[in-house]
Amino acid sequence: MDANRWQRVRAIFDAVADADPDTWDSMLAVACADAPDLREDVRRLLEADLAARGEPSRIADHSPAFLGDAAEADDRRQVDAWIGRQLGAWRIVRSLGRGGMGMVYLAEREDGEFRQQAAIKLLRMELADDIARQRFLSERQILAELEHPHIARLLDGGSTRESGPWFALEYVDGVPLTAWCDSRRLGIRERLNLFLDVCAAVAYAHERLVVHRDLKPANILVDAAGQVKLLDFGIAKLLDAKTDQTGTAIRVFTPDYAAPEQIRGERATVTTDVYALGVILYELLVGQRPHPMDQSPLAVERAVLETDPLRPSATFTRRVAAYRKLGISAKSNNMAQLRSALQGDLDAIVMKALRKEAGRRYASVHEFSEDLRNHLSMRPVLARRGGLRYRIDRFLRRNVVAVALGGLTLVALAGGMTAALYQAAEATRQRDSANREAATSREALAFMRSLFELADPANTDGATVTASDILHRGAEQVRTSLEGEPAIRTTLMAAMGSAFLGLGMDGDAKPLLETAVTEARLLGDERAIRASEIDYAPVLQKEGRYDEVLRRLLPLRNSFVIRTQSDHVEAASLDFQIGMAYYNSDQLMEAEQWIGSALSLRRAVPNLAAHSQGIVAVYVQILRELGRYSQALSVASAELRVARERGRIAEQAGALAVVAAVEMDMGQLDQSERSFRQSLRLAEDVFGPEHPSALTKRVNLALCLRAQGRFDDVARIMEEIIAVRRLKYSTQKRRIADNLYTLATANLGRGHLAAARDNVLEALSLYRETAGPGSADSTSAEALLASIENRELLDSASVSIAADGLPR
Repeated sequence: MDANRWQRVRAIFDAVADADPDTWDSMLAVACADAPDLREDVRRLLEADLAARGEPSRIADHSPAFLGDAAEADDRRQVDAWIGRQLGAWRIVRSLGRGGMGMVYLAEREDGEFRQQAAIKLLRMELADDIARQRFLSERQILAELEHPHIARLLDGGSTRESGPWFALEYVDGVPLTAWCDSRRLGIRERLNLFLDVCAAVAYAHERLVVHRDLKPANILVDAAGQVKLLDFGIAKLLDAKTDQTGTAIRVFTPDYAAPEQIRGERATVTTDVYALGVILYELLVGQRPHPMDQSPLAVERAVLETDPLRPSATFTRRVAAYRKLGISAKSNNMAQLRSALQGDLDAIVMKALRKEAGRRYASVHEFSEDLRNHLSMRPVLARRGGLRYRIDRFLRRNVVAVALGGLTLVALAGGMTAALYQAAEATRQRDSANREAATSREALAFMRSLFELADPANTDGATVTASDILHRGAEQVRTSLEGEPAIRTTLMAAMGSAFLGLGMDGDAKPLLETAVTEARLLGDERAIRASEIDYAPVLQKEGRYDEVLRRLLPLRNSFVIRTQSDHVEAASLDFQIGMAYYNSDQLMEAEQWIGSALSLRRAVPNLAAHSQGIVAVYVQILRELGRYSQALSVASAELRVARERGRIAEQAGALAVVAAVEMDMGQLDQSERSFRQSLRLAEDVFGPEHPSALTKRVNLALCLRAQGRFDDVARIMEEIIAVRRLKYSTQKRRIADNLYTLATANLGRGHLAAARDNVLEALSLYRETAGPGSADSTSAEALLASIENRELLDSASVSIAADGLPR
């Protein structure tokens, strides 16, 4: 086809394309009256456009083959005409892409002020109608009002007679989100963390009443630094706009990512973007979109409207089967682990986002994101709300981590205290260079000795004195004395604050630790500042102030030069707390790095080998959450071998518990039970059957038995544990609440509903007292209580029906 004929075909097409397809024949009859031979050409072009409508693109890309080179050459001439020309401060370098109504170029700043690249977007004035022009100007204005680290920012804009309106965007030299994840073989957790960055950008736009309406991987780029950038607000819409041009006349969206309401031509809302994000997440997790990608756009639209997609785990299973049928090998254990990771939470989250009824999706992107974060932190997710078995399993899975680690919490919280004691010993060995530290140590030990004299029956008339009593007495003495010894005062405040934390008495610990930090900074002693900040970090961790932990500790760590063995200990404590802040923030790759560093530093000090086990347990847990189960088991087993070589029975008990937890996570329940029983036996040999460490190992065993459905055994064990805790450790209310919750699930499992109800009511009361009414543990207990009450109603209704002689 020659160029003149193509120009005529194009002009008729432009005049007819936006009309109702039912009117095309009558319009073509008029438009082609003087050239009837063009009618069939235009008709075929219109049909090709209808098939591709919704994917804004060059007409040449979707034109019938008969148009040949004429359309392509015309398109290329229009694009190349701008290369080398100047717009404002920008010189256009090359084409980056083009769509049905716009062109995008790479440009460089030419005003001599500074060097910068940008993506220049131009409107194709020869094709644009008033609606297209208004949409272009709207995009520019929307971008001017969006300032977010994950949204490509507007740099400049203007208008000339030749170009019409234009604007310059931050140039993102990146690749689409899905391609980035696939090329780096990222695991599920890393993909979810990147996806959460996308959600943050979309939620930010929603807060400013902007709906994107064309979210897809091609509009979400990841740069070389791993930063996500959201692009192309070309069909974005203001929620408070007075007009809504979403009808079929300008259906500009991508069918594969479009929500049902977009296809029907209905008004777009924030849940429209939720749907598109659901499609993207589906593709990130299983490598394909919810509906087959080899269909025509019209077939995809029909599927979106009429067909429910398979769950991600089911699609993954089918893909694996197809690979094997084709002879493509895949490691069975890896495939099973991935399928298991998708089943449950992620299936439910994705399918909720993809519901055809907008009102049944997540109400907001924030709600969607929160569910993903709940999944990452092993808490109940909204998408599975109401499932009793789910909530129980989620609670116990999260808590088995804590009980498997045994005394890890105390080890972690008292990390700074351990370092301080080691430093005191180091000072004693280096008297010539550390006389002040040695003196401080002697004064501190004398003070602590006076406190523990309180426990002597001769001084208490036989009354029992608890550790809490001793610490409260000591705290009062520190506040009212030692004013002339600021170094000793600071050290003791930090030590007692850490001890209060270890006892779960956070309210008493916090003011002591805060004062220790303040006084250490007044002293100006770098070592004292580091030690006090290390001791204070667990308070911030408990309050969820992870960014503040990093803000306080990272500068201290970066400026810390390690010279002595005591420096190794202090650096390990810093690295551990930094790693825990990353872990609690779901930044597992960073957490693995810092916890691994803490472990290496601890192991470099022979006398502290026994204190490395808690760090190993955290490191193993991180590997489990990264899905690296084999590596987790290898690390845990290696620690067990080391403990056996050292001959420390208590260490062996702890290491066995960590191994057993990994085995349980991998579904090896029989082996896990054997490991837990051996761990318990060792702990009871060393500490006695009623010591907290032994009780912890018994809880481990009970959770493993519960996973096997042996509810009678679980109930018996938990009742014995609770009785001991009430008698000997009544101040450990959080532990008692956890044990009551586990007992409630066992009683529910064996049908003892009244007992289960009493257990969970008491647990709920303790959770509200210790963690607050709105805490995750309180919420889990409330859900369990509601489920028990529903079960009681169902049972009573069944009895009533049976009494009436009706079939049950």
